[in-house]
Amino acid sequence: MRLTVAAALLTLSGVPAGAAYLVDFGSGDRMTVDSYWEEGDRVHLMRDGVELSVPRTRIQRLQEVEGGGSAPAPRRAESGPSRAQAPRRQESREELEARQRHVERHLLRVQQERFEAQNRGEPTERLSRDFRHTQEKRRAVIQELERQAP
Repeated sequence: MRLTVAAALLTLSGVPAGAAYLVDFGSGDRMTVDSYWEEGDRVHLMRDGVELSVPRTRIQRLQEVEGGGSAPAPRRAESGPSRAQAPRRQESREELEARQRHVERHLLRVQQERFEAQNRGEPTERLSRDFRHTQEKRRAVIQELERQAP
């Protein structure tokens, strides 16, 4: 259920996506993502700074989209009365700055953990992926702040 809700939110968000990959879940469920990476039996999908982790078996096809245009949201029959989607609320500058501080603190924690694990001789693959992923989130927040700049 959480997967369906998360996929629906990402697919139906009102913000145009600069997506580069089309993910086909089968049965008409599709979404576009900015990037993805595979980890074990899971695929991590990234769109507008939001990560969605799904089992690899859930994805029927994953293909690169030319030009990075977003695919149209699939038409689905609804069981209840139809409701108009509320437009995505734009975050205020203060909210974005708070999110940037949160992401940057997390980035520093991950960097510290990675450094300590490396010094102990432990594997750092997971921490390196988390570090790269957090850097992507930070870039997305900074870009959003630049768009709001007066």
